[in-house]
Amino acid sequence: MTTASHNPEEDNGIKIADADGGMLCSEWESYATPLANASTASEFLKLLHRLCKDLGVSSSSSTNHCDSKRNKMVVHFGRDTRPHSLHLSSLAMHAALIVGATVIDHGECTTPQLHHAVMTSNSSRLPTLLRSWHSSLLGVSGGGAGTESGYFDRIVGAYISLIQTAASPNQTSVLKSSKKRKIVVDCACGVGGPKINIINYLLQKICSLTTIENNGKEPIADPVILQPVNLPGDGPLNFKCGADYVQKNGIPPKLYKPKRGNDHQILQTDNILYMASLDGDADRIVFHYQSNNQHEKLFRLLDGDKIAVLVSAFLQTELNAMSEIVTEVNNLRSGVVQTAYANGSSTSYLKDVVKSEVVVAKTGVKYVHAVAKEKFDIGTYFESNGHGTILFGSRFYRIMEKAKAFFEKHNLNSGGNNISNYSLKEARARTAYHRLSFLPILVNQSVGDALSDLLLVDAILHLKQWSLVDWDKIYNDMPSKQLTVRVKDRSLIKIDQRDESKVLLPSDFQPALNAIIQSASKSSRNKSPPSRAFARPSGTEDVVRVYAEAPTKSDADILALRAG
Repeated sequence: MTTASHNPEEDNGIKIADADGGMLCSEWESYATPLANASTASEFLKLLHRLCKDLGVSSSSSTNHCDSKRNKMVVHFGRDTRPHSLHLSSLAMHAALIVGATVIDHGECTTPQLHHAVMTSNSSRLPTLLRSWHSSLLGVSGGGAGTESGYFDRIVGAYISLIQTAASPNQTSVLKSSKKRKIVVDCACGVGGPKINIINYLLQKICSLTTIENNGKEPIADPVILQPVNLPGDGPLNFKCGADYVQKNGIPPKLYKPKRGNDHQILQTDNILYMASLDGDADRIVFHYQSNNQHEKLFRLLDGDKIAVLVSAFLQTELNAMSEIVTEVNNLRSGVVQTAYANGSSTSYLKDVVKSEVVVAKTGVKYVHAVAKEKFDIGTYFESNGHGTILFGSRFYRIMEKAKAFFEKHNLNSGGNNISNYSLKEARARTAYHRLSFLPILVNQSVGDALSDLLLVDAILHLKQWSLVDWDKIYNDMPSKQLTVRVKDRSLIKIDQRDESKVLLPSDFQPALNAIIQSASKSSRNKSPPSRAFARPSGTEDVVRVYAEAPTKSDADILALRAG
């Protein structure tokens, strides 16, 4: 994938998806880095031949053509909307062709779409539930594995199926929101914009369908209305807009005048503007809203921590409901992976209210993704910046197969609503089974995906009959402050690899920091949750990054300054 993600338009780079659709494993990072840094073609070829020798593979491209026993290499390519991405992607494709690979060019696509294409192309690696999915609503033959149409078939079809479960067992029509849900999507002037338009088209297509049971009068679902703004060409990529800008600065994005057509007629509900912001390659998303009341201007950010809490609480509710009938569900280990930068209020809410297991991983999406996959049968992670997903493990799929057999045996798996012979507990368990079975289709199983996460959040809010304001009220973020301190040699500071919020060397650093934190907690009028702070050396430059939380903004600012 040719992209520099949330970085400025003039930057560029690559992201590599492994054969399972996930991120490139760390072992291969050590192989790829010297190749990427080679300064000349001859240096590159020497490194490549040495690598082939070390790995025991032929460095001759002819081998790939002649050896019929080996599967031919297939490499998927995609690119974002940067003006130089086409040329760079073309060079990479040319290189792949030279070494005998089959090239599949997806053109302009989101990074998660490319990961998804690789994942579904290698269908033999997928669980049956993912491999067999097909939405009759969208009419994509065979699920369109490895294609954009297949991607939208999955996420849009599963989204519609999920929101259809909003109807209670004795209802004969879809549950409608009291007010039509509208979300303005800031696309960072990037590739997410055209994809939001495709989702809107598909949602409108589905809304035009009617059900026989409702005499052709009611739509089969009540989907959200999405209004994309900041499309490609409207303004510079990621400049004063997008998820990274909004999350780091805590302010609304700039809304650029459309390159084509008239100015935006921005959709609002009761003078409140509900928005989501994607980043340049649409693998991050944050939500926010602002009141346009002339007497009060209010801006509220719902970042990755808030998304993790919403998703985890929903999962816990559905698992509890299903476990009332399918007791094996109690054997599933479900939890949330956070980093040291997660807001303390979110961690407290997860542990104390949701009753979710929380594990802290090293900062970086590759670390939290790995821990979520390793530690949990259902692992949720969302970094504060809005990058995240839910990963479902093999035990989850085995138990879902058992649940399916149980409901079919007891005639509880039919699509109809005639379940008068069964208890409400059994009916609720069936609904939970359906909801949980749709989630691995809707939620990208290869990597964090802003588009699928957008639909996931809306579906959960719809099922709860919540707005972004209601969601925001579940807890208040602890005020925080981050600052950067320049040092002569960052290598002198060593952190605990199991808990990067703890400094091991110099040996007197952590005790001194603990004393500062303890003093700040005592001076705070509100001591719950307590103040905290930590320091981490940068991995690339001689600076130390300080993070502090306290009950008030002024206390957080003071604590960060003292800790620095």
